[in-house]
Amino acid sequence: MSEHFRSSKTRYVLGLLSVVLSLSSLPALANDPTWGPIEVRADLYYMRNQEIWRGDDISATNKKLMEEINKFEPSSKNQLNGISFEQAQKIITKTNTNKVTGQNYKYDPKGEIGFCFGRALYAHLELLRHGVAKDSIKKVFIVGPMRAGGIDWQFHVATLVKASDKSGWYAVDTFIGRPVLLEDWFANFQKFSTDGKLRMYVTKANKIGPNAWEYNTKPGGLFDGFYNDYFKDMFQFFKDNRVSPEEKFMQRCSKIFTN
Repeated sequence: MSEHFRSSKTRYVLGLLSVVLSLSSLPALANDPTWGPIEVRADLYYMRNQEIWRGDDISATNKKLMEEINKFEPSSKNQLNGISFEQAQKIITKTNTNKVTGQNYKYDPKGEIGFCFGRALYAHLELLRHGVAKDSIKKVFIVGPMRAGGIDWQFHVATLVKASDKSGWYAVDTFIGRPVLLEDWFANFQKFSTDGKLRMYVTKANKIGPNAWEYNTKPGGLFDGFYNDYFKDMFQFFKDNRVSPEEKFMQRCSKIFTN
């Protein structure tokens, strides 16, 4: 393989990462006050514990967040500010059938990692590759003890994208298997809560985990051996598989999709 070809493909993925990494330095949106304090490096476990210690009304806080996010209207030029149910379903199908995100057993044979955060990352990058505006994509975390089928877990994360055919935001989550509005997505997980205090947080899209930071490939980051090459293989997939003009949701996309 020539050095030019290798560097061209590398620039593509690094360019994609540079865009999502830069999101953490953006100022809070003027009409987006709830999201402003939820920085990429915030510890959501700590935040929830503080809210419970103070005696906050968790249900009221979640309700207020939903009201505020539904008021936010992205406005970006030359990119999509929202997508349809069918387009969101396409991203879910891609996530389910991708050779990395669709094969959890290969990278997590003991079921100890889960990789909901990996699938959310994949969905985020696919939405960008398909021409969706950065401000129209967020992450949604639910934090708190949950139990289902004899399995206990402490958080779940999915990618949110602004809906163009309905009022609100679609959760793009393979756990449910189809796009659902944020309110319905959260209601689905509330039934798994063991203490009735499940907390929802909406963050910028490049937050990787509840107490983890933005996407990075530094030591201890996404390429750490703990993940069994999950993210290395994912980024290699992005290098090897461009989105064709026919596949994109909008023909004119940002410069990160060029060599």
